[in-house]
Amino acid sequence: MDAEYSALMQNHTWKLVPLPEGREAIESRWVFRAKYNADGSLQKYKARLVAQDFSQRPGFDFTETYILHGDVAEYVYMKQPRGYEVGDGSLVCKLTKALYGLKFRHNSVVFVLVYVDDILITGNFDKVVSQVIQQLNNQFALKDMGELHYFLSIQVTKTVAGGLILSQEKYVKNILKKAEIENCKPCQTPLPFSVVGSLQYLTITRPELAYDVGKVSQFMQTPLDEHWKLVKRMLMYVSGTASFGLHLHKTTVHNIRAYIDSDWGGDPDDRKSTGGFCVFLGDNLISWSSKK
Repeated sequence: MDAEYSALMQNHTWKLVPLPEGREAIESRWVFRAKYNADGSLQKYKARLVAQDFSQRPGFDFTETYILHGDVAEYVYMKQPRGYEVGDGSLVCKLTKALYGLKFRHNSVVFVLVYVDDILITGNFDKVVSQVIQQLNNQFALKDMGELHYFLSIQVTKTVAGGLILSQEKYVKNILKKAEIENCKPCQTPLPFSVVGSLQYLTITRPELAYDVGKVSQFMQTPLDEHWKLVKRMLMYVSGTASFGLHLHKTTVHNIRAYIDSDWGGDPDDRKSTGGFCVFLGDNLISWSSKK
């Protein structure tokens, strides 16, 4: 808490202003959570001071936004990605300000991925990436988290050939523990007829589950026992394939190839079709979908 409060004050996150007549100040509260490493070990405890903006009233101050998060960031960047962690809800605005007017060398590309208080930065030239980090450092208190190994429950592993493997083994184990079947017998396939899957977030690195996820999602409102049996079948499958992931590797081929197919009215109840596609950048699978 002391570190968070010090960051709020040092970065001038807010300024005191008179309270308008007839208005009530929005209260704040401390939120605590633990951050873990990919192996499940504790990385650190985090404290955030957040505004209780749910107390705003529609038609009165509903369009106002109140932020009490500090300008603190931890980062990772790539060639092997490295990352930031950010504690300011006005981050996007400040990122834009920090990067505005920055001149890049010809043919340079920099990607900045932001999710709440986490940032990934990557680019094709180390010097340009360093420029971006310096610009951000002028706006935020940055903490270098080193090479990327774990981000939003996704584990990142470098291959000998210089590629990356994205997997969610720890996430799978957490799901099995929550379902109380962590010691279940593994299965070799998701389902006998590839019908179901309830692990939506897992499809980020497991495209073979996309069709199953789409199927089970149609029964989320009124699931029956047979649907739960299929969900358990899916959990048994991922328990035996927890280390499986998406392999991204270096390539000099940058052409885009896409494949698409549909079962043309395959649903016997409403005669609607289930369509799917996958898109490759070179030999790397970068986008996929399966939905009714």
